Amino acid sequence: MKRLFLLLTVFTLAQTTFGQYSQDSIKTDKGYLHYFIKGKGKPVVLLQGGPGFSHDYMRGIADSLKNYQSILIDYQGTGRSNYNNVDSTWVSNEQVVEDIETIRKHLKIQKWTLVGHSYGGMFALLYGVKYPESTEKIITVSSAGTNQQFQEHYGYNIFARISPENKKRIEDISSGKIKTNDEVPGMGEVDKLLMQAMFYDPENIPKAIAPIPKDAMPIFFNPKFQRAYWGNPSDRTIDITKDVLAFNIPVRMIESWQDPNYDGRQLLLNHQLKNSKIEFINQSGHFPWAEQPDEFFKILRGFLEND
Repeated sequence: MKRLFLLLTVFTLAQTTFGQYSQDSIKTDKGYLHYFIKGKGKPVVLLQGGPGFSHDYMRGIADSLKNYQSILIDYQGTGRSNYNNVDSTWVSNEQVVEDIETIRKHLKIQKWTLVGHSYGGMFALLYGVKYPESTEKIITVSSAGTNQQFQEHYGYNIFARISPENKKRIEDISSGKIKTNDEVPGMGEVDKLLMQAMFYDPENIPKAIAPIPKDAMPIFFNPKFQRAYWGNPSDRTIDITKDVLAFNIPVRMIESWQDPNYDGRQLLLNHQLKNSKIEFINQSGHFPWAEQPDEFFKILRGFLEND
């Protein structure tokens, strides 16, 4: 429970201001679409995963990207773009891609690079399929890939890294056998326990959480969005492998050897693509910029700056 206490503590230390970010909203037929911008230079849109997280944890990348214009989006139904009509009739991979394209058009950007983490990697690849003319390059980080096949092993990998004591507590909380008041807005105790398994060293969790503003924690994750995502049959069956393999778009991949999400399909995709490169980081889990920042940003900047 020591590591859980460490994770809880960092929530109280998280930033409380938006700092150097500008922000705005676009009115949509479903509600509104909120986005943030930091810096100046070539446009790079940073896409978060989940599905259901706000953009906020991606600030850990934006805050270290100099000489670029970092654009971060709360997809409709998440973060500051959340409202009371989130359901499976419209929450989908395709809707996320349309949200991304809406922001590009609004900002009058001709072409941009997409950096997608986890499910954000899948969103980036699908965006490239639908809008190749607007895509300069795609960089995936700890990517979910081109379909949902990683889900076959992901949960097993997560639970293999959790102590028997914490497994039992997760089971008891999930079954309702015990109740816990140990809740942080935006993330419950079960979520925090599972998060430990996503890191090579759970002591690095505070580094991933620290960029999230304190007042953003209550909206950091929307479970309704995630339930709606999995309630949409098109999301469960998505497979864009053939479309991605037809790419002429440069694809660059950053993977971690100890990521529970990694299963070798990313390496196979790299071999099959026409214009692709992959780099691996050791002693790192699902959030490599928090665990191995020097190596991660060296690779990322190299991918951004070179063809």
